[in-house]
Amino acid sequence: MEGIAVSAILNQPWEDVADDVTGAIEKAVQPLLKKAVDDIYSGLLDATQDYLKDNLAFNIASRIDCAEREASTARQRCDELTAALEDIATSYLGDQPASHPGTERDWAMLHIADLRRRAARAALGRTPNEIGDPS
Repeated sequence: MEGIAVSAILNQPWEDVADDVTGAIEKAVQPLLKKAVDDIYSGLLDATQDYLKDNLAFNIASRIDCAEREASTARQRCDELTAALEDIATSYLGDQPASHPGTERDWAMLHIADLRRRAARAALGRTPNEIGDPS
């Protein structure tokens, strides 16, 4: 049988034989090429997904760090302003205790406490009723 196939091939023009061989090679190689391309695509897709996940994690961590630094700075500024208010009140009113309730010193100290509460709310970005409001 093989002899007949070989003699049939030998009786064909070389161009036809080359086309047949080329077609057979292409047919055999095509699944291998498809698998190689699919593997490359899958690898690129996995690498891209890993990069995006890492980038997202980095961006989230950076924003959290930035927010924490801003909150710390705001708290520090609030403390500085509160201390300045207390210094002003002390220098204006003195350190003497009030002689009776309802004096100007009592009002000033209540006002300072209210200002401190408002400053804390402002530093934390909340509305007046969200922090320290007794109601």
